[in-house]
Amino acid sequence: VVRMYHVGLGDAFLLFFPGRTGPRKVLIDCGVHFDGESEHPLQTIIDHILDSVRDPDGVPRIQVVVATHRHQDHVSGFESPRWRDVEVQEVWMPWTENFGDQVATSIRERQGLMAELLTDVLGARDDDPQATILARNCLRNPAAMKTLHDGFAGEPRRRFLPPTSALHTLTP
Repeated sequence: VVRMYHVGLGDAFLLFFPGRTGPRKVLIDCGVHFDGESEHPLQTIIDHILDSVRDPDGVPRIQVVVATHRHQDHVSGFESPRWRDVEVQEVWMPWTENFGDQVATSIRERQGLMAELLTDVLGARDDDPQATILARNCLRNPAAMKTLHDGFAGEPRRRFLPPTSALHTLTP
């Protein structure tokens, strides 16, 4: 089963796979662009997701949470404090989220700084509001990323994909 939530300009996909002891649940992204329009507020969608992943014992459980990247339209929903009660087994993020990888940290920090600078410059000019909106979507999203790095109930394993060893095979 695949559920695609209408969050406006953003993404939230909930997948259910058959498993021996019940469905295996995977959530891919949960965010909305601050300028996106939806007939349902993001919190209502989060509530629906959490109700959908609730096991018979009443505990919401997700086997894998996937955050494709840190843009607001993909992760802003993870700012909600409701996620702290969700038991998650694994969180998958891009390799650039690995704080232990110096190259990843450099890329992540430069991207965040560039998004801030671009947002400031475009906002000061005020002649292209759409460009400012796009730049704001690329900001760091610290509250959502804190949930993905340190949040959720249980002790989810964090995986940064692809593994750094695979990246070295891609370089010439």
